Amino acid sequence: MMHFIGPRSEARGRRSRRERLRELASAFGNTPRVFGMVWRTSPGLAVAFSGLTLAQSLIPAATIWVTKLLVDAVVAAIGAGGTEGSIRSVVWLVVLQLALAVGSSLLQHGGQAVRAMLGDQFSNRVNMMILEKAEALDLSYFENPKFYDTLENARREANFRPVGVVTQTFQLGSSIIRLVSVVGLLAALAWWIVLVVLVTSIPYLATEYRFAQRNFGMMTRRAPESRLLWYLGYVMTSDETVKEVRLFDLGGHLLQRYRETFAKFYRENRALTLSRESVAFGLAVVSAVASSGIYVFVALATIAGRLTLGDLTLYHQAFVQTQSQIQAVFGAIAQIYESNLFLTN
Repeated sequence: MMHFIGPRSEARGRRSRRERLRELASAFGNTPRVFGMVWRTSPGLAVAFSGLTLAQSLIPAATIWVTKLLVDAVVAAIGAGGTEGSIRSVVWLVVLQLALAVGSSLLQHGGQAVRAMLGDQFSNRVNMMILEKAEALDLSYFENPKFYDTLENARREANFRPVGVVTQTFQLGSSIIRLVSVVGLLAALAWWIVLVVLVTSIPYLATEYRFAQRNFGMMTRRAPESRLLWYLGYVMTSDETVKEVRLFDLGGHLLQRYRETFAKFYRENRALTLSRESVAFGLAVVSAVASSGIYVFVALATIAGRLTLGDLTLYHQAFVQTQSQIQAVFGAIAQIYESNLFLTN
């Protein structure tokens, strides 16, 4: 039987694409609201966190460039027979590299400290909003199981999803700055290398997007059973109910229900994890093959004298950083999307 794609099929395809775009826009639409809430929670910590995160993003490219200069300076010092001037140049570059390392560590740990303080305050704010909303609702809501499913989804994610959106957005900005800076170094060797890295990294974004949707659907669907697990644990350990459990010999039955529910969760988690990591491994192999091929090109150019040993070192570090930052950008986009999906609760 032959099947023809008619106007209706094309319309469905366009409508499907429009729906997906609308879904994406709706999901990411929560991000500005979250940033507004963070700013109202603590403007000072918000400014400090953004400044530390963005400043840290400039360190990798500077470190790569200083390393290239250091390798070339060492080669020049060897060629000059270790003169005082050539050795002084090497020492100053080592000092500069040390300063960059110390600065990077200071920015990293300072950012983590500020993030922890901001996260505590913001999580408390979100939990207070949930409690205040629950306090204002009519009692009829508390007789509806679907309301408890929604409440469970909201409370489960409240402690880390909102602040996660902020952290992931800053990480996205930081990764973009790092990517632009190291791509500039890499493009100085050969512009087509950047295209190869980009093409081999794009599938990573599609994969992360697909698995983010699957994880959100799985966690949302589990809300009734998640509440059941909590309830079973409460019934078997609370001083208000444990006597009845022992009296009617319900312990074995409740334990079996707990085991069965957890086993189901484990099977679902295992299937999703194995699927995600299998795809990630395949993409990593493709990326490694591309990296090795380009490294051969740069090594041959160095042997031919068109590049210096410092350039070879720069390529290796810049290529690794470019791959890493492209994946970091795509990964941050996927994480922001996933977190925004959960925030719809």
